[in-house]
Amino acid sequence: MRGFSVLCGVSIVGLSATGFGMNLSSHSLNIMIKCAWLMTFGGVHVLSEFRTFAVSQRILGENAPFLFGYPGRGLFSLFLGSSCLADPALVDVTVSTVVGLTMVFNAIVHFCIAVGILKGCNEDSERENHELVQEFVDEEFGAPNY
Repeated sequence: MRGFSVLCGVSIVGLSATGFGMNLSSHSLNIMIKCAWLMTFGGVHVLSEFRTFAVSQRILGENAPFLFGYPGRGLFSLFLGSSCLADPALVDVTVSTVVGLTMVFNAIVHFCIAVGILKGCNEDSERENHELVQEFVDEEFGAPNY
């Protein structure tokens, strides 16, 4: 699952980088901005799949902690996928539709894992991920006072 998700994120980065390059000569600022934020969010999507690394924990823990869980990654995948669907700014309508649909499929799989229809990583590794994130947040921002 993680490999498929990384491949989806990398394809969004590649597709939007190509779209950005193709629109440099036409000076279409709105298309270039969309391609730039899709490159950024595609990179964040890939980073969210490597959430056990210290760099990912630092960046995502401070700015997007919802990406540490299946529901958050599912919503983010749905957002990215719907942004790519049939977008002529991203190289080709057919290619962008295929990438968008794979991201929507990725979102559906994440939602199914979140509600228990599909089995994701085992509970121990998910709990370990949660404990790592909680430990990082406590170290960086202080433990909550209850």
